[in-house]
Amino acid sequence: MNVSLDLSPGQLSKLRNGHGIRVSRAMFGSGIDMIINPMTFNNMMKKLERGTGAVISMSGAEIEQNKMEGTGEGLRR
Repeated sequence: MNVSLDLSPGQLSKLRNGHGIRVSRAMFGSGIDMIINPMTFNNMMKKLERGTGAVISMSGAEIEQNKMEGTGEGLRR
């Protein structure tokens, strides 16, 4: 599932290293395009609809897929 998030360089570094980051509603919809697991997307959307932030992290497979697909330019090193 493709999603666009407005992330800082520090947040991109944390995602690249497999750590979790907090995402708010204001960050959603612009910025870097990334491929994430559909279950992660659904959980994130539920929390954002309630007005709360969501903590997301990416698995090693998701990180590699973003590097191969050319999305998530910030995830490439």
